Amino acid sequence: MFKALSDIATIKAGYPFRGRIISDDHATTKVIQVRDVNVFGDINQSQLIKAQLTKKREPDWLIPGDILFIAKGPRNTAACINFTDNEPNTVCSPHFFLVQIKPQFNNVIDPNFIAWQLNQSHAQRYFKVNSEGTLQVSIRRTVLEKVCLSIPDIVKQHVIANLYLASLKEQALLSKLLKNSQQQLSVISYDLMKEQKTPI
Repeated sequence: MFKALSDIATIKAGYPFRGRIISDDHATTKVIQVRDVNVFGDINQSQLIKAQLTKKREPDWLIPGDILFIAKGPRNTAACINFTDNEPNTVCSPHFFLVQIKPQFNNVIDPNFIAWQLNQSHAQRYFKVNSEGTLQVSIRRTVLEKVCLSIPDIVKQHVIANLYLASLKEQALLSKLLKNSQQQLSVISYDLMKEQKTPI
């Protein structure tokens, strides 16, 4: 079965901050920005900043199952909210579209499967062809609404989604191991330089 994204989900703009998002440790709202989402669609929850909301309207607080789609910039990555602990009062920046599965599809659509499919080559080619701008590349909401998705039965969706989530954990582990190796090499390099400066 093939569906346009707008057939199964509602799409909204991220929270409209005025100007630059300024970190404020005294604020009660956490903000997901483009830099918090890696190329694989994983959200680095530990690095989210807090900021004061700049509009009076009630924001769309993020909940598990919400999908974030980077609409501005060279990278059109999708990420699903899968916070394992309670993250109250979290919003996404205006560089995202917030994609929410329609209530009537809650039991037949897996949000992680949709995020995974939005990151696959067929969807990414579609976004690249239909992007606008040169210095600031962007995807219009109507373009995202019309992206074509293949929707298999829910069992198959769960299998693919679980494989996707497992791959995100593997990527995070590999990234941590690489960072640790780089730090160890930096320490070795520093020690070598100290040895060269020590008189014999």
